[in-house]
Amino acid sequence: MEKRARALGLDYVGVPIVREAITVEDVKRFFEVVLEKGGEPYYLFSRFGKRPLALLLLLEAGVLGESVSAVFRKASNFGLALDGDLTLQQFIVDFLNSRDMASLVEYASEIGPEFITQTRRKAVAKASARLMAQAQDPITLALRKATDSWVGTHDRAVLRDTLRDILQRIDWQGERR
Repeated sequence: MEKRARALGLDYVGVPIVREAITVEDVKRFFEVVLEKGGEPYYLFSRFGKRPLALLLLLEAGVLGESVSAVFRKASNFGLALDGDLTLQQFIVDFLNSRDMASLVEYASEIGPEFITQTRRKAVAKASARLMAQAQDPITLALRKATDSWVGTHDRAVLRDTLRDILQRIDWQGERR
């Protein structure tokens, strides 16, 4: 594999991860390579593609505080059922529920802060869009838009003005009743 990649003019970085004995160091090395700024795009390879995907979903779950079932569901959405790989499955469960998960998220924040920020923004936007589709109340919609704006800009002046407008609407609606 390495010879073929180099013959095509590609950089090759081997991060061997043995399914039966995945270590925290293996996972950190994987993220050092994947989150290295300016090195993308990447082609991540394993025999069935499960390990790279599982590790990426594991980090995403750690960043977002998601459960183990979210990792398995997302892997399934990518067409990779982790159900049959009991060793990898056990590693994911153990790692996500360990202290190592918090240190991995902290480590990833240091080496790839853009990934962490983008992951959180996408999650907020996705949740907001889902809630927006469900909400019909104009004040609820305005609050959600204010939240989205705050997540994107952290502009206190805009947030203050938006919340003042929302409070005026609430007062105005209360007077109408």
